[in-house]
Amino acid sequence: MSRLDDELESEPVSSPCFKCCLDIDIDPIYLFFPERLDEAGQEFMRVRGIDDARLADLRNHAIMMSDGKIKISHRCQQLDELGLCRIYAQRPQICRSYDCSTRTGAAACSRCTR
Repeated sequence: MSRLDDELESEPVSSPCFKCCLDIDIDPIYLFFPERLDEAGQEFMRVRGIDDARLADLRNHAIMMSDGKIKISHRCQQLDELGLCRIYAQRPQICRSYDCSTRTGAAACSRCTR
């Protein structure tokens, strides 16, 4: 494991990239039936604040993608004003294992080069 991987695992870096915390790509079925998600998915939705969001509000900030998923602009409720995660050390496993290099436009994020 590299030094960067160690740093990303334990504490936020000083100049964070939080692009993946500003939107979410999701299969629409999970918005209507979140109980179909596994435990990790339900935790992610709860921590991020999507489970409390009104569908009408989410829809106003959504676009349909070619793969059938929906991209929703929804800032994670755990981000502080600087874009640092308030629960970084206890963040959901989905956040820990997310590979930002697979994200569209990842080249713009300096942390997506690991």
